[in-house]
Amino acid sequence: MCDLCGGTHSVGGQDGSLLYIQPCPICGPISGAALVEKNKRMAKFDEELEAALQRYALAEKDVS
Repeated sequence: MCDLCGGTHSVGGQDGSLLYIQPCPICGPISGAALVEKNKRMAKFDEELEAALQRYALAEKDVS
């Protein structure tokens, strides 16, 4: 794993009021296969988050 980006393949910074994100200069931009895998993990996380929010909403209704 890259010490600069921590495996995200992107680094960011700030110059005054400008925020920027750019590809990691050490390990380069993310590959197509890694991007597909990341998108799958993010989709699974979004589904789990939505299920948790629905459970929370149901539990909140039961309390009131």
